[in-house]
Amino acid sequence: MKRVSRKYIIDLLKKNKKWNILDLGSGSDGFKVAGTYADIKDHTEIYEEQGKKFVQTDACNTPFKDKEFDFVIAAHLAEHVEDPVSLFKELMRIGKKGYIEVPTPFFDNITWGNQRDSVAHSGIMMDVESPHLWWVTYKDVDDKIIYRPKVSIIREFIDGSVYKYLFPFFEESMTTGLYWEASFEYKKGESVYNWDAGNSDSLMTIDLTNKQIPPEKRASLYKDYNSQAAFGIATQTIANIKSHYDEIEKAHNYMVKVLVDASKAIVKTSQANDAVAKNILKEEKNG
Repeated sequence: MKRVSRKYIIDLLKKNKKWNILDLGSGSDGFKVAGTYADIKDHTEIYEEQGKKFVQTDACNTPFKDKEFDFVIAAHLAEHVEDPVSLFKELMRIGKKGYIEVPTPFFDNITWGNQRDSVAHSGIMMDVESPHLWWVTYKDVDDKIIYRPKVSIIREFIDGSVYKYLFPFFEESMTTGLYWEASFEYKKGESVYNWDAGNSDSLMTIDLTNKQIPPEKRASLYKDYNSQAAFGIATQTIANIKSHYDEIEKAHNYMVKVLVDASKAIVKTSQANDAVAKNILKEEKNG
């Protein structure tokens, strides 16, 4: 197993077009490179319109045959399921290799809508349909996936509808992407957290086994968490990033048009020069 980016996986799958690829937990807008999609909710109509196969199923207990797929994508699925072990076993049963993507604990913690008792910026409790239950990480030294119960430490402040604009800058800080072949190892981690600064600071040990921190006691990254101004600053920052992207895209499209027009002009000039040259040769031959 190794850490990879989503682009690495997409490029890999595009190069292997004959592979039988499953997007497990695809939702209604799965990876375009997949040939089969599966989700606990019924999205049959959406995928049939695209000429793709869809199967409604529990990700931990699918109807697929052993090693039926050359590659299985499981992006942002492991943190949702009740039993990660059942999911991991199922991935290795139905797939020869695959890709697991999960949010990093910090990013997961600061994004609205990921926990059962999610709190909106106004302080109003949100009813979350499919909360995140686990923090799923990868321990490079042991080459092993570690999963432990999610604990909300910080009050959320990033809106899920706009964080996609941050991915080009912070993908590795926002998600963990893992490529596996044949099989992989995993274990349940303890909910005991330590930090040793290595200097004169005391060792920090926090035991959160079977514990959850209530919303009102979670740390806030803003001095006034309920401040509309603070939320406005965060929202405007994201909006500025999107606006910047839009300007770059406009400039890119303009340059493409300029190059296309220039190419056409060169072709026309070349054709005109060829015509002149042919006429000169013809006149010299007749003369």
